[in-house]
Amino acid sequence: MDQRPLSRRVGAGLTVDFWVFRASKAAGRLATTCKHSTDKRSSIMQKRMMPIFALAVAIVGCKFDKPVVERLEISVPGLAILIDRKGNGNFKQSSTGKSGRFLLSADKWDALRDRTEPFRLSPDTIPSSKILEHLMHGSRCDGPYATDNGGISFHWIGPSLDQYYDVDYGCDRERYKTRNDELRSILKSLPVPEPDRLP
Repeated sequence: MDQRPLSRRVGAGLTVDFWVFRASKAAGRLATTCKHSTDKRSSIMQKRMMPIFALAVAIVGCKFDKPVVERLEISVPGLAILIDRKGNGNFKQSSTGKSGRFLLSADKWDALRDRTEPFRLSPDTIPSSKILEHLMHGSRCDGPYATDNGGISFHWIGPSLDQYYDVDYGCDRERYKTRNDELRSILKSLPVPEPDRLP
């Protein structure tokens, strides 16, 4: 059986790969001992099954593209980090005046993108139009609060991106422990100094 791929865009960032099946004449012939009625039933069943196969392959072929991130900015107490899409990174530690550069491989950049993507898609992400307001007034905490625990923020910037995610580690630490630990782990995966203050 011959297969011919046919790609079609069905929406922004969504590509569906369809497969067109074409049975050759030789494959369609049954043994001469089969009755014509059997041939007919088999042909009908094949035709009925074709849409099912096509749909299954189409679903598998769907690809959702992530938006391009030109650079990622990470801020923690006393430390600012910037990494571009080629893995070129730099940091500056305000308390010591120390600064430096580093390079992430393509795999490590992709891993960083994958680990931060759930936070970018979080309902707590702040759109570009409200970043300044947030920085001026801070975030609201609905649970127990401990002072002087620091926090961490991520800023994704790209052709269609300008999103900000900010976490205050003093807000309801027990409730958000898993999230905070993951954010701390992301920071530790980078070749940068320890922040001045972060649990």
